[in-house]
Amino acid sequence: NVISYDQRGTGLSTGNWQQNGPMERAADVEAIYDAFVTDPHVDGRRLGVWGFSNGGWTAPIVATARPLAFMILKSGPAESIATNVCYSVEQNMRHKNFNAEAIASAIDTWRSLIGALSGNVPWDTARAMYAAASSKPWFADSYIPFVFSPDIGMPPPTAAADGMRRELLYDPTATLQNVRIPTLALFGALDRNVDVAHSPALLASAFARARLRDFTLHIYADAGHTLKVSATGFNDEPSQPERLTTGYPEIMIQWLRTHRVILK
Repeated sequence: NVISYDQRGTGLSTGNWQQNGPMERAADVEAIYDAFVTDPHVDGRRLGVWGFSNGGWTAPIVATARPLAFMILKSGPAESIATNVCYSVEQNMRHKNFNAEAIASAIDTWRSLIGALSGNVPWDTARAMYAAASSKPWFADSYIPFVFSPDIGMPPPTAAADGMRRELLYDPTATLQNVRIPTLALFGALDRNVDVAHSPALLASAFARARLRDFTLHIYADAGHTLKVSATGFNDEPSQPERLTTGYPEIMIQWLRTHRVILK
């Protein structure tokens, strides 16, 4: 049985998903857990979390706050949100055939904006870099205007800036080092949203420091972010029949049976 829900501001849920981050999403999941753990139709000893993509930041927070039986991470980043943003920007701009200089300028602009939000960079510096970036041909493909709208102002209004901090200023390192429950982590080697060259190793290192012995990692060589078979990992590659990579999702079922979460 799976409990799924709309993020804030999507589906029938109120709020704004862009103004909230992993901590707020974790609070929502914890509220769902608390509502069901004592339900007579639910075995509270076998409740766990499954996090996909940015859910990979959220699930470990819940795992350290509630007595869960397991955690499954699908394409879950182990780097900070800021680092992950820079990776995604670089991948998208390379795909759009921008050169190394353009990519470096975009990432420098991102770092100045995030630095301003965190109080480490003056807003005057961030404003100047944003203005310079906005006239470049790569600006729309850098994801910058998606988060920092041209009409939002520099610095943004207090409420908007607070929301951006919740969304962008999160590092999972300390949380991952406190995970104590059986964990299965799955990645696609062609992922263009999460840096698979680093995130799996960071997970393994953090869990080793947590002395978590029950950690299973699998990387699918022919899959992208959603673990569908892909030649490039990009969403706009030439169309082909969609199919999940071989072994997914069966690996989750087998793993849950091994851990006696699924009893049949």
